Amino acid sequence: MKGTQDERKPKLTTQDYFDIDRKGKQKDKERIAEAKVWLARANTIDLQIASKEQLIKHYENLANKCTSNPSQVLGDQTSSGATRQGGRVERYGLLIVDTLAEIEKEQERLAGVIFEIEEVVSMVTDDILRVLLEQRFILRKKWAEVADFIRYSERHCKYLINKASLSVYWIIEPKLARNITR
Repeated sequence: MKGTQDERKPKLTTQDYFDIDRKGKQKDKERIAEAKVWLARANTIDLQIASKEQLIKHYENLANKCTSNPSQVLGDQTSSGATRQGGRVERYGLLIVDTLAEIEKEQERLAGVIFEIEEVVSMVTDDILRVLLEQRFILRKKWAEVADFIRYSERHCKYLINKASLSVYWIIEPKLARNITR
């Protein structure tokens, strides 16, 4: 009887074991990448806010250039002598106000995302990995600053971030699965 059971089992070659390991590593790389994207959301929002702040400076510069021409400040005059509403400075002022409102919404969203990231990072059980995640994704420090703080080389920190990201993936995986099914 034992001989027949052994015959039914597929025999794996050394190459089969390498293929299985390779597939597992590839899946882990995908999980790490997905976790890093999830963790980097705060940085993405921060970049969007910085871009809008630059846009405000641009609008302010354009408005300042217009102030030397009174018709652009007060509005253009029509053929009947009446002043048409909406000079350039006023339009730039409205654009600035709108952009400031967008920045405020983004800052509220940023606070929520940071809170969510802090919550997940606090669930990581390994102290070094948790500190690494806090430094990189919550405080958004550069690799050199993170390495100095943890007292590891930058290279080792970048190696550890993959392990930390995989830990985060297993914490956020149920949330990701819910978002896909919606």
